[in-house]
Amino acid sequence: RSGAGHAPTAPPGKSPMKFGRRVRVWGALLLALELQPGCHGATLRRPQAAAPASPPAAPVALPRVDEARAALYARRRAFKQTVLQHWRSLSEANRSATVSSRSHTDASGLRGGAGSGHGVGGCGVPGGWQHSDGPTESFCPFCRWCCGCNANDAMDCEDTLVDVDKYGGKSTGVTVYCDKCEATCNHCPAFDHQALCPQGDCCDNDMKFQPPFHATYGAGEYGA
Repeated sequence: RSGAGHAPTAPPGKSPMKFGRRVRVWGALLLALELQPGCHGATLRRPQAAAPASPPAAPVALPRVDEARAALYARRRAFKQTVLQHWRSLSEANRSATVSSRSHTDASGLRGGAGSGHGVGGCGVPGGWQHSDGPTESFCPFCRWCCGCNANDAMDCEDTLVDVDKYGGKSTGVTVYCDKCEATCNHCPAFDHQALCPQGDCCDNDMKFQPPFHATYGAGEYGA
């Protein structure tokens, strides 16, 4: 018999040594089975709770449109439309003048807006002159993009050169030299428009240049 707290005793007729050895062997086997999950008689592990689902990722914010650049593109588009309107009018005026007076022709014609020019002190240089001598009449409005010909901020104008094709021209290959604008484009009645050349002056550093809006007085060159 075996009581609580006593080791099992060998049954009658059995060798206590052999019986004890068997008990130890069976105890080791039972212990090994208990350590094997999923086996008969083994201790089953409690299933672990699933990890909480991670919250959905926040939507990726799209880059903001550069407002200053968008405004510049809008001004370029408005400027191009206004210049094209005045180019058409100037072309018709030049055609009428050519018909009425065959003695005065412009060698440059009006390819992409090349104008007749009225000489230094008027509106543009005569056709056929070098770009470095100054713009012809039809390209005088591009002087308004020069820092010395408007009252815009220093970051909102061109310092020395204006590429006509960048600001609305189409394959003209013309470059406006800003240092020639004051002397050659200060009297251009054909482009007299408040959003273009107010009072026909295409190089006025007292007036802001902000097409399609009308020019307003600023604080002079590099004005606020």
